[in-house]
Amino acid sequence: MDPARAVARNAAAREASAEGDNPNPVLPTDKAQQMITQHYQKGLTLEQHKKAYLAGLAIWVIVECIPFSACEKLTFHAMFEPFSIVAAEIVTRGNRTALRDYVVLLGKMAKLATEIECRSWTMDHWTPCSREVTYTCTTKSAINENWELINILTDFKVFEGSTRRQRILDYMQEQLRFSDEDPDVFYGVVDTTGSMGVLTRLCRDARFEVGYCTEHNFHLNALIAFNDENVPGADGVMKKCRALVEYFNKSTQATSELLKVQRQLKHYENMIAVGVVQDVVTRWWSTIRTLQRLLRLRKALRTMNIDDTLADDMLPTDEQWVIIEQICDCLHTMSKFQQVLEGGKFVTASLVIVAVFRIQETQ
Repeated sequence: MDPARAVARNAAAREASAEGDNPNPVLPTDKAQQMITQHYQKGLTLEQHKKAYLAGLAIWVIVECIPFSACEKLTFHAMFEPFSIVAAEIVTRGNRTALRDYVVLLGKMAKLATEIECRSWTMDHWTPCSREVTYTCTTKSAINENWELINILTDFKVFEGSTRRQRILDYMQEQLRFSDEDPDVFYGVVDTTGSMGVLTRLCRDARFEVGYCTEHNFHLNALIAFNDENVPGADGVMKKCRALVEYFNKSTQATSELLKVQRQLKHYENMIAVGVVQDVVTRWWSTIRTLQRLLRLRKALRTMNIDDTLADDMLPTDEQWVIIEQICDCLHTMSKFQQVLEGGKFVTASLVIVAVFRIQETQ
């Protein structure tokens, strides 16, 4: 190794240490660096990049019969400049941050495995819109002596193509290993999908306690807020609202008119003109955003109806607007408590009863 490079490397290491990045590393810095480096492909050095660039440039100008003087112009050089003037600093800082975060993660995992007796796990499985892959992730959690919540993502699995339920279940059980190997894990949390329901039964058959995610239960209960069985007329309201949103999403002309009307009305003075918000049927918090946006656009929609740019049957009636407001009141309370219960820095289980009580008061 070149002595000059060795001196520079040692100086950089001392500088990083002096900054206090990690005064008590779990692993020696060299060992951690080695483990991180293994995940990345070795690239060319700066000098090698320069030589490769010059060789490629020479071949290009000769083959394409381009004057060498063209390569000296500022407009040519500008094509090879990064979009950010601090790009080089970001790369250096990013590598150092990745190493520091990795060492911190190792420390958390070691503490979770040795110092904390009672742990729980959370497992989730979901399918993106493309449906070409599915994902499963497992997180272990614990509460330390300072009543702080510790979360460690222990695994993230990508299933490519069509994935049968049994394959997912086999993988889940392999990851959990909740028998004698990990006796201190006292509770598991899963979502409310069919595959997770089967996993729940398997866990309980093995005398291992598993419960459903509070957030997913919120979603199931939120559906009660907008159906005819519990709120007369709610089904018709939701159908009309979704049709109205779909109409604007499919018509750029209608959306432009909606934005134009907002800019003209005094009611929207000092407010940014906005469009509708798409509702995702399986996510209740998108429903409240959709309804809240329609309430904000109510005067603009009414103006478009008066101007004959929006049909009468597209616009909710006065009675339906009242139902929309009532649904928003209920879901707004749920959304506030969900944000509290999703907190990752403190223990929130004791707040579930309070949340349910407050939500019931709004119904």
